[in-house]
Amino acid sequence: MSGLRDQWVFGLMLVTLALTCGRVAIGADRAPTTAPTKFAAATTQPFPELGHAKRLVAQLADNDYERRETARMALMGLHRSDLPALREAVRQSRPLVPSQRALLREIVTHVFLSGELYLADPDGGGFLGVRWPGFDPEQRGVLGIWRGIAILERSPGFVSYRLLQNGDVVLSVTARGQHVAINTIGELQRAITSAKAGELVKMQVLRQGRIIPVDIHLDPRPFNLNNVGFEELQIQRENQADAYWERDFAPLVNETIS
Repeated sequence: MSGLRDQWVFGLMLVTLALTCGRVAIGADRAPTTAPTKFAAATTQPFPELGHAKRLVAQLADNDYERRETARMALMGLHRSDLPALREAVRQSRPLVPSQRALLREIVTHVFLSGELYLADPDGGGFLGVRWPGFDPEQRGVLGIWRGIAILERSPGFVSYRLLQNGDVVLSVTARGQHVAINTIGELQRAITSAKAGELVKMQVLRQGRIIPVDIHLDPRPFNLNNVGFEELQIQRENQADAYWERDFAPLVNETIS
């Protein structure tokens, strides 16, 4: 009996050692903090129950701009894993009007890409995901603005795509306790890059004749970011989103990618 007990104890020690080594091996697979780490962009929220989701889809066709925008922002805040449930809400909401179809395409693309992993810069810098206009100060009058910087393009999958709009004019930025009035692209870029990924940046934005506050938690800055590199990253990501849309959503709204 004593021999059996000794064997049992020895076996238990082997199992414990194996589990411990397993934990060490798992930890060793993690990238060091100084190496690029893969992140998914955009803060997300739990998917609402189906009835509420259908109401949000219906609200995308509302004649009131504020109600459409509220529905768009709510749906763009969903998690990528919620897309099958959104598909069911769309299926039960057919037929869709053109405004619903257009906004739905943007929503699905953004939510899909917000869950797409990418390499983040190891310095932990924050990222907004917008492109600034490339014009000289003397050309500002072409856009009809005399202070602030206009947003001309946002990248789907990053936080700006949900919370900002093309045509918004950023008037000021508060980051890390520093408030900066924005009059040049350099001032805006420095204000954003001063903050780290996940940190809150507060903006004053001119939108459709009104100045509104926009609070944004920055995404991680993509690794090795430059104009060519980011262009290639976006093409690759958007091709994947297009393939997903064509397979899972386009049949519901009788669309194909041209």
